[in-house]
Amino acid sequence: MFKQSLIVTVAATIAGAATVQGADPMRVKDLLSDGWTILDKKETREEHKGVAPYEHLTRVVQVSTYMLGKAGKVVECRIAYDSQQETMKESCTPKQ
Repeated sequence: MFKQSLIVTVAATIAGAATVQGADPMRVKDLLSDGWTILDKKETREEHKGVAPYEHLTRVVQVSTYMLGKAGKVVECRIAYDSQQETMKESCTPKQ
């Protein structure tokens, strides 16, 4: 559990940008600093085929999904860390 929390903390700190409601690129960290609150959080783990030359290994992708809210607006953010490719991606999408 500590490892998952650490990944989420790192992801929220250094993940790539996402666009929220036509504003400047935003991240979970930025939204929280701007007064948004976490309404819901889910942690999942996806397993995929490995990428050459490691196709014999399972590629694990740790996904954290946040629902954030502020002033009646809701944004869903997804942070994914790919263990084999050592990449982190973040995207945020406004919800109606």
